[in-house]
Amino acid sequence: MADNKGGLQFSFWSRFYDGCTRLIGYGNKFRIENLRVAGIDASRPLRVLDVGCGTGELAMAVAAHSAPGSTITGIDPVPAMLEIAKRKRVSRGMTKHGAVDISFKQGTIERLAFESNTFDVVLCTMVVHHLNRVLKYSGFKEIWRVLKPGGAFIIADFGIPTQHGSLSFVTAVKLGLFLYFNFMETIAGNFTETIVDHFTGILPALLEYVGFERVIYVQSSFKRAIFIKSIKPDI
Repeated sequence: MADNKGGLQFSFWSRFYDGCTRLIGYGNKFRIENLRVAGIDASRPLRVLDVGCGTGELAMAVAAHSAPGSTITGIDPVPAMLEIAKRKRVSRGMTKHGAVDISFKQGTIERLAFESNTFDVVLCTMVVHHLNRVLKYSGFKEIWRVLKPGGAFIIADFGIPTQHGSLSFVTAVKLGLFLYFNFMETIAGNFTETIVDHFTGILPALLEYVGFERVIYVQSSFKRAIFIKSIKPDI
């Protein structure tokens, strides 16, 4: 993401990021649900890209559950986030997790430094709500480009999961905290083009416009997020 002010904000918050995500309920259960929706398991080796990887927790969860021969790449625009991710990778002995390769690089969703048709799966977790519509469109186009034909793109982000029934009190409080933190982040930006898009059906429509097929909201027991799965068609 090209907004330098946003990068500075995330540099400051990087040291608190993991604690805050656990506090508001986006910890290990959320990561495991991402893997389930994406179909990531040890049955076959995959090339996986984690866009907006933050401090690397999801990428390392992917590595831990992937088949030998898999390659996991996390990218993020914020150097402070990547430094934490790289330190974790070393401290957890995951520089080469068995036969699974995991790496972290600086990069942005709208300018992916990878060859076309490279990845089997692209994950984009708690990232899209930070993007205005122009960045959403350019980012989705780039993800379509780097996915292999038949590859899957998974968006996991916040939303009101009305399809799951009423929210529990604890879930409502945690979702409220998350929305508050994001309101404070976007108060000086374009609130409509970032967060409100998650309530209007724009995301699936934009994915289809870019060229994705079989765009669906995946049913999930995790009530504090929406999961959108889309497929790059075979060419």
